[in-house]
Amino acid sequence: MRKLSTTKLFYNKYPYKLVCRLDMAHEFRGARLAYVRKILDILQRQFDLGEDLLFFPSGGRRGISVSSFKDAQIIYNVLCSQTDFRLRVQFKEISIYGLDKDWMKEIYTNISNPIEWWEPNTELHPVEPGQVILANDNGHEFRVTIKGRLTEDAAMWLINNDDKVKYGPTFRNHLEVGMYYLENMYFYARNERCLSLLNIVMGNSIRRVDKVIALDKIA
Repeated sequence: MRKLSTTKLFYNKYPYKLVCRLDMAHEFRGARLAYVRKILDILQRQFDLGEDLLFFPSGGRRGISVSSFKDAQIIYNVLCSQTDFRLRVQFKEISIYGLDKDWMKEIYTNISNPIEWWEPNTELHPVEPGQVILANDNGHEFRVTIKGRLTEDAAMWLINNDDKVKYGPTFRNHLEVGMYYLENMYFYARNERCLSLLNIVMGNSIRRVDKVIALDKIA
């Protein structure tokens, strides 16, 4: 397991992040723990009978290894002991975000395939948005100012998600030609969900976040 450090709270809230490989990762999407419990019960009966471990999600029949089944049980049981956490699923990887290091440690020390562990080197605090005043509402709640240079992945995300962010033609041109040093340039993010995604995608490249106040909306 790789151990990494973060300088920002994940989703502007959680200091700890665990990434692990899990055949059943998709079933944890949305933290549907009652649904996960049903699948685990089916797999447990198969395991007790010495049968191959199979379950039948909407995409058809899927097999699962014994080690991944055991990992899913551990993750399920630990998640049931907490209420304040967040999950993110991508392919056969599940990311778990939490506030309690000991609670998170209970997962990664007991599962077979942890991939990454993230924690801060120093105490972190949520970013409190300032305010920026606009004459007219542009449909976006936050202005995000860039610090230094974007990664190529962050630049591509901004290009491919222009339904979630708003920026001008000069900004777009910089992205498209690969000019990723955008110190103090800014763009607008549609809402808090988009802002949470940007915190993950952009990491240390966010200098500040300001809440947009539209005068025509409060007049």
